[in-house]
Amino acid sequence: MDGILVIDKPAGMTSHDVVARVRRLTGLRRVGHAGTLDPMATGVLPILLGRATKVSDYLMRGDKSYEGTIRFGLETDTLDVTGVTIAEVDAETLTEERVRAAAKQYVGLIDQVPPKYSAIKVGGQPLYKSARRGLDMAEPEPRRIEITAFNIMNWRPGRRPTVDFSVSCSKGTYVRSLARDLGRAVGFSGTLASLRRNMSGAFKISDAVSLERLDAANLSSYLLPIKAGLADLAAVTVAAADVAAILNGGNAAFSQSTGDGPAGEIVVIGPAGETLAIHRQAGKGQTKPVRVIGEGSL
Repeated sequence: MDGILVIDKPAGMTSHDVVARVRRLTGLRRVGHAGTLDPMATGVLPILLGRATKVSDYLMRGDKSYEGTIRFGLETDTLDVTGVTIAEVDAETLTEERVRAAAKQYVGLIDQVPPKYSAIKVGGQPLYKSARRGLDMAEPEPRRIEITAFNIMNWRPGRRPTVDFSVSCSKGTYVRSLARDLGRAVGFSGTLASLRRNMSGAFKISDAVSLERLDAANLSSYLLPIKAGLADLAAVTVAAADVAAILNGGNAAFSQSTGDGPAGEIVVIGPAGETLAIHRQAGKGQTKPVRVIGEGSL
């Protein structure tokens, strides 16, 4: 079984918990995910089955969109409300206008410092493991990301004021860090109180199925083909006579236009619509293999 399940992850589960659930339903060992969601977060989580695990890096590089809530006047070690409280202050003087004005500075290309509680590896060790052990750590190095939209909505004043928001952003963005930075910009701590991912690359929340609805009998009806996650790449379809050579790492010849995919990459599709490989253009009408996928092959 090869393909992609778009799961609407519930709160309280890790991404690995969802992978384990799908692994039990399918009996497959090769199951992975494309883009971690924190246990508190809900929403779009692409789960990759079988040979779809070979394209996880392609799926994760797509843009993301989220909606959520930020609480001001509260600081925690994880930058969200599930963490240990470090400090609390009265933020009743904070205004919606001040938050809206500050949010504008985070739209565009920015350098963002990831949270210490994250899966980023330093010296081969995920930062969150070092943080949980209480090790003294410097802040991670800033990373260049892009925020294409950051909208402030539904302001609720008080000693711990909250605001709902939506954000569209590039791969590698930490929304917990965005909440922290917005809090710093307005002079009060900002902590993420809720988060829902509405889009991840080619997949939207409307594509997603809840774990409660998913079982061994209906799982295949929700399974998307691998090419559904590679919509940003140009595609060529080859004849049945060429399939074996491509699955063995051979080049492909084509006559149709492929457009301009990232880095000249092309999805090679078989006659039944299966994803055979990812190639790179190597001259007019010729490609060279980057990765053999072999969707549906024995």
